[in-house]
Amino acid sequence: LNDAQEKLKKLEQDFPQSQKITNLKKDLQSCEKQKIEEEIREEVAKFKPLWKAKKYSEILRNLRPLLEESPNNKELQDQFKKAKELYEEQIAELQLEFYQKQNERLKELLEKRPEDLPQEIYNLEQANPDKEEVKKITQELKDRYIDKQIKDKEALLKSTSFSEINELVNRLTSLSPQNEKLIKLKEQTKERQICYELNKQSEHYKNSIAKLKALEREKKYDELLIATNELQQNYPEKPEFKKWEQKAENYLYKTSKATVVKEIKKQQGRLVREFKAKPNDFLRL
Repeated sequence: LNDAQEKLKKLEQDFPQSQKITNLKKDLQSCEKQKIEEEIREEVAKFKPLWKAKKYSEILRNLRPLLEESPNNKELQDQFKKAKELYEEQIAELQLEFYQKQNERLKELLEKRPEDLPQEIYNLEQANPDKEEVKKITQELKDRYIDKQIKDKEALLKSTSFSEINELVNRLTSLSPQNEKLIKLKEQTKERQICYELNKQSEHYKNSIAKLKALEREKKYDELLIATNELQQNYPEKPEFKKWEQKAENYLYKTSKATVVKEIKKQQGRLVREFKAKPNDFLRL
């Protein structure tokens, strides 16, 4: 066919107006077209094992150069369309199978090694950032993980270990910020902590008053003064502690005055003798 084409080109140059050569050219083009179609049919026939094996991506890859060579070939167009549709269906099935396997894997992890689940969820989301099905699976597992943590940590959540509770709630919230149970739990914990601190403060206040009264009864006025100073720092809004401080100071003044007078009386004889001997060493009041 190539030799015929070369000879035809020479004849066209020698006899440009010849009808016979024009007809011969048309016949040659028809033969060339038939040859190409025959070659395409032979290539398409080679795809039968690929169709049987459902290797649609490979079929598409082999069809593309043939379509470039013969873009209007109806058989190639139909084959390409069919392979493309089946390939898309195959990908959808594989994705569905992948999602099912991931869902089963994460559920098993939740039961056997729940401590590893958050990291595995993170890895899956990072590998499939725009897959809605993955988001649906991971969100369901996040909620189930949070439910399990709340159940397993029930004793802690009912306790007054608020720093540990807040640490747990914050960690779970970072996994699922919009989880309604966590939002509610966070509010409840905050309210409980406020009530606990108020009750604790009230109890401390009552105990402090009782301690001051005990020190007063025992006439431990120096300790009473120290205690009132500390309580004024802890309760600056409570004026009664200032009154206790004044009371402690008065007690100390009275007891100190009495002690000094008693000591002077006790040393009076010695002091008189020293005054007579060295009057300039004494100060007249």
